[in-house]
Amino acid sequence: PFDETSQLIFTPPNGIRYLQDIQYGTRYTTPNNGELYVFNYPPEVDSQGQVNQIVAGQSFQWEVSVKVGNRDAIVKTYNYSQNQKNYVLLVSTYPGTGVLLLIIVPSEEYQSAQSWIMQAIAGVKMK
Repeated sequence: PFDETSQLIFTPPNGIRYLQDIQYGTRYTTPNNGELYVFNYPPEVDSQGQVNQIVAGQSFQWEVSVKVGNRDAIVKTYNYSQNQKNYVLLVSTYPGTGVLLLIIVPSEEYQSAQSWIMQAIAGVKMK
């Protein structure tokens, strides 16, 4: 999907399928029983505040900076439980933009999801 106003281009890796448009973003299904969300918040929305709401109460694991084109993506990983299942949540932000990429996969699927997770993070481009 390409949004003229935001200049965001997201190229999903193979196996990631469009599900629906949501406020400020798009929802996808992924391999490994996961979900992926791409948000592009306008400047008037506090994107860090949105992130803080999403990760509230979740267990922070680690953070890494990944080079994506000519920018860095900051990827933070959290664990949480819901309905007796454990999940991994990856929150990828792109400093200087309102773009937010969320990936959720069941914990037991996380290792095998690595191949497409990095492709998805790198699939976010800004013009």
